[in-house]
Amino acid sequence: MTGRVMFDGRAQVHYRQLLIETGDGSAVYDAAFAGQTNGLVGAAVPGCAVLITGTHTGDVGLRVVLHDAAPPLDPQWGDVVEAPFTPAGPEVVVHGLMSDAVCAFALPAGSYRLRWSGAGMDEAYDGTVFADDPLVDTFELALWPAAPRPAQAIRQESRRGREAHRPHPPMSGPDHGARLQG
Repeated sequence: MTGRVMFDGRAQVHYRQLLIETGDGSAVYDAAFAGQTNGLVGAAVPGCAVLITGTHTGDVGLRVVLHDAAPPLDPQWGDVVEAPFTPAGPEVVVHGLMSDAVCAFALPAGSYRLRWSGAGMDEAYDGTVFADDPLVDTFELALWPAAPRPAQAIRQESRRGREAHRPHPPMSGPDHGARLQG
């Protein structure tokens, strides 16, 4: 099953975060992960999500794909989390915490399933990847229409992915408590 590719390239992250925002919402780390049972996709706030990477600062590989139905799980991804996503406006914007938009696309009103799949998180963890460096971790963000159901860790092969799913106290400070403009 193929989908409509909205973006396929390098995306800049800071503090291991990529953000999805719609409408007037801002993805804020603490609010996004409130009550969540996974540590890779914070989707507690409708219309927004925080996606966690291994790379702390710099570039990750990112592919964003829209599907008509749930795509099959690809074995290349060691860490896979699914979560509900309901856009709060007609345009979805994906960007790094302190970065310009990576991509923007229209998404009709309704409820969706978001799948965040990653590879290379252990090798990339807390590292820096400059624009001329080879990519260390890569990710795919897939979206398709689906009835809302709780977030779920589907696959947890990396050490960092498994550790992210452990309960942890809320993070605070300017890097996690609020969306920063950069």
